[in-house]
Amino acid sequence: SALGGMGAATFCHPIDVVRIQMQLFEYRNTGHAALSIARTQGIGAMYNGVTAAYLRQWTYGSCRMGAYSYMLNQAKQKRADGN
Repeated sequence: SALGGMGAATFCHPIDVVRIQMQLFEYRNTGHAALSIARTQGIGAMYNGVTAAYLRQWTYGSCRMGAYSYMLNQAKQKRADGN
């Protein structure tokens, strides 16, 4: 779950960077924004902040799986006890 979220963040993060830049500055369209960012700041600028996105996905994914595993074990235990 966490790795899947991190993989999705790898592909979606540049789109979020372009979206945010379009909210802050004026561009003709999405393509113009992406090209302008890549030309002026370098292609790596599309991944500025991706480590925070990875950390968020890793934390959320791990917590979800941990909570699911705990609740599943509790439900199995109750079922085994006959409650």
